[in-house]
Amino acid sequence: MLEIKQLCKTFGNNTVLKNVNFAVEEGEVAVLLGPSGSGKTTLLRCIAGIEKHDSGNLIFKERSIGLVFQEHYLWDHLRVLDNIMLAPQLVQKREKSEVYRDTLDILLKVRLQDKINHYPHQLSSGQKQRVALARALIMQPKLLLLDEITSSLDPQMIGEVLAIVSNLAQEGMTMLIITHNLSFAQKIGTSFAYMEGGMIIERDGKELFLHPRDERTQRFLAEKIEPG
Repeated sequence: MLEIKQLCKTFGNNTVLKNVNFAVEEGEVAVLLGPSGSGKTTLLRCIAGIEKHDSGNLIFKERSIGLVFQEHYLWDHLRVLDNIMLAPQLVQKREKSEVYRDTLDILLKVRLQDKINHYPHQLSSGQKQRVALARALIMQPKLLLLDEITSSLDPQMIGEVLAIVSNLAQEGMTMLIITHNLSFAQKIGTSFAYMEGGMIIERDGKELFLHPRDERTQRFLAEKIEPG
């Protein structure tokens, strides 16, 4: 689905991505771990085309990408329905009736069908994040990028979002997820990569949690995972 070769990105004198090599297979749920400032968000923004990389290659099987940020960025003056329907009509020039039908289906999927006429200020943080997910899904992405979407949520709301993302994974959605929530990561991920200093340090399946090879990964996980 996606192959990244020797990707580099600098901001002024700060090199944020250093020859990043990475790939995401179709149907994979890849989780990107690492400390704050390691370049994870910049990598996602380059993949999504929000940031332009300086060198290297991004090779896509499909260029249809959805991105959900840590902040939901909803239009406060628009209802849930209109927040979701706006982009496919403006950007993809799809018919309003078709978008409306798809929006109803997606609202069922994210369990917000009863909030269709609500405004963002009437929603909980978890509900707002689910609207942001719905807004990404309405664009029919082949690759979904999720950047710390549970970081500002309480445990119950994290569970709500996790359930939605788990269902998407079961349906075969290809995803690349950034999260500091290791419990969320282990439940949803099929592969994992640890990133530090703008580089992919190591990559593995579930074994990355059990037997990390690099001492930097070992140190990060030891600090994050509570004993017992």
